[in-house]
Amino acid sequence: MKYLKKKKPMNCFLLAFLDVLLVGVILLVFAFFHHAYPAMVTKYEQAQALVNPSAVGEAPTITIEPIVEVPTEPDGRTAWQIQYEDKFTDEVVRTDHSYTSPEVSITIDTVVTEETGRKVTYYVADIYVASMNNFMTYTAHGEMRYYGMQDGEAMAAEANAILAISGDYYCNQKHGFSMRNGQTYVADMNNNICVLYSDGTMATYQRGSYDIADILAKEPLQVWSFGPVLLDANGKAMESYEVSKGIQGRHPRCAIGYYEPGHYCFVVVDGRQNHSAGMEIAELAHVFEKLGCKAAYNLDGGATAVMMFHQKRFSKPSNGGRELGDILMITESGYNKNPNAEEGAK
Repeated sequence: MKYLKKKKPMNCFLLAFLDVLLVGVILLVFAFFHHAYPAMVTKYEQAQALVNPSAVGEAPTITIEPIVEVPTEPDGRTAWQIQYEDKFTDEVVRTDHSYTSPEVSITIDTVVTEETGRKVTYYVADIYVASMNNFMTYTAHGEMRYYGMQDGEAMAAEANAILAISGDYYCNQKHGFSMRNGQTYVADMNNNICVLYSDGTMATYQRGSYDIADILAKEPLQVWSFGPVLLDANGKAMESYEVSKGIQGRHPRCAIGYYEPGHYCFVVVDGRQNHSAGMEIAELAHVFEKLGCKAAYNLDGGATAVMMFHQKRFSKPSNGGRELGDILMITESGYNKNPNAEEGAK
């Protein structure tokens, strides 16, 4: 007959030590949530109050309304409707890769090429707008909520976007310099940014090369904080980039380009897939140089990078994509349309 070995009783000192350790962990967790975390939140809200008093207490809701006063000519058209007259149409004309109306002109080209022996697919949306009320931003659930995320197609539908791309991952940025639709939400750090002004001009700035107060005085509408800046002052690809080598590597990409007021482009690159390996930052910069843009700026990439058209995915994000914190979008404003346009255009 076999006898079971008796288990040795646990050492009393070890038991006491484990009890003390458990109590200590509980006290630390309690102290963090009862004292440290509220203090952190309070400090953040105090910083936010300096640039946006209404942000304290609850996140303000973004409403998609006109954000600038648009002067019109005697015939009711805006300056850009006249300047780009051949780009707009009296009625809405929509295809699977284009959209034109009295206010908006969008044409999307799908480019298949090779970069260092790898197949790459990217999408270039050529954009003309009648006013800055047609070029806006939208955040997840329409709120400026820290770590607020939402399905991109749902965001595009809520905002009634015609064309949209992923933004700069604003929801993960408590510090820096960020503005949405004319409202400043963070302005406490000089970092790498792209600014879209109310007159339609767009400019990019390297870290430490600008003064926040000076930019705010020039009536910006959007300030994105991601980067890097892709083109120099002469519209040429930068010789070096303000990001780590890992970020400069081959990935899915999303970026914005600027030609002149009222004329912009969105570029999204598929990556990490058989049909497209993605692009390095330098390759992306050369795309904008070849397009003839005066300025270009890299936005959030990887699985976040996506282009949506008619509120559906147009690009093919890696790993099926992921939820977004914010989008850049082109939309109808319903404001100062060409008086010759027929009502009820389809």
